[in-house]
Order: sequence, then structure tokens, then C-alpha cells
Amino acid sequence: MTRSASATDLTDAERNVLQPSLPPAAHRGRSRKWSWREIVDGIFDVLRGVVTWRTMPHDLPSWQTVAHDHRLQLREEVRIGLPKPAASRLHRDLAVMGILTGNHYAVASAALGRVISSLTQVQPHEAEQVRGHVARLIRGAA
Repeated sequence: MTRSASATDLTDAERNVLQPSLPPAAHRGRSRKWSWREIVDGIFDVLRGVVTWRTMPHDLPSWQTVAHDHRLQLREEVRIGLPKPAASRLHRDLAVMGILTGNHYAVASAALGRVISSLTQVQPHEAEQVRGHVARLIRGAA
């Protein structure tokens, strides 16, 4: 099903970052009516506060479909970045390491080679990469 792009839809670059986190297409059963792209746009519209589950626009999948797939992703621990407690832990660790709060995103961006505007955008395996980058910066400065 095709639809016109919305101002709140994820960009192609953002989708490329998310693609590895999404489950692969099933080899059995009925093919999907909606693409993951549209389902993820619906999930993010709800998470951003643009819409509620039951006021999902008609050009997106039904709210039941989007809510069901969101619950499945959470249950299977298919995360889109760090959960809030892990992001808070990374913030605390960076502060303990001497990085000023205003510089946390810049340090994470430098460590990962892409723009980070929230530590919840950092994948779990990347959090260790950020900590290692800071440790190397500290050793280099000493």
C-alpha cells in the first residue's frame, strides 16, 4: 500500500539505521499487508506524541496492527536503541568519567561516527564503544 510521506515519517537514513533491528520477513504464512516502514512510522508517531494508538491516521496500518507489532518487538527485545534506564546509566557513566553533561551527545557522536541527539539512539553494543572511546580520550589526555 502506498501513501504520501508525512512530516513525521522517518528519513531514509534513519530507516537504514533501524533496518538491522527489525525482524526478517517470515518464510511461511501470509505475506505482510503493511511494510515495516509504515509500522515503524506509526510506532514513532505514537512515541513522539503526534497521535494516540486509537487515532492512527487511515493511511497507516490500523492501531491494532501497530500496537501488536510494537508489543512483539518489546517482548522479543528488538530494541530501537537503548531503553531509558540504560541510557541514564550511560549518561551517569560519562559524567563519572568527567564528561560535562552538555558534551555527552557530542562524545557519543564522535565515538560512533554519526549524529546522536539522544543516548536512547545508541544501540546496546554501541554503549560499550562510547565508554571505550571516552576511556581512550582520558588516557590520551593524561
